[in-house]
Amino acid sequence: MRFVHITPPLVYITTRDEGDEAKMQMGVWMKATFAEKDVVFDLQAIESNDGACKLGNVGRICDEYRSTASYASKSQGVDAPEGQGIYAKLRRPK
Repeated sequence: MRFVHITPPLVYITTRDEGDEAKMQMGVWMKATFAEKDVVFDLQAIESNDGACKLGNVGRICDEYRSTASYASKSQGVDAPEGQGIYAKLRRPK
C-alpha cells in the first residue's frame, strides 16, 4: 500500500512571511521522509513555479495563480490592503 502526501499550501505574502517558511520546511521533511516509499505531491512547487516566486528567501504563491474567477483577489476589488485576499479582509479587526 502506498500513500499520497501533499505538501502544505503556501499563502500569498506581500510584506513578511505569514508561515510559508515553516510550510516549506515541512515540505522538505515530507519529501525526505516519504518519497522513497510513498508519493509526495509537491503543491508548493506548483504554486511557486518551482521556487521562482519568492519574498526574500521564502517561497510564495505566484501572481498568475492567485486571481481567478473562483478566487476573489485585488483585481476584483475585494482584496485586503496587504494583498491577502477576501479572507484576510474579513478577518481584519474593525
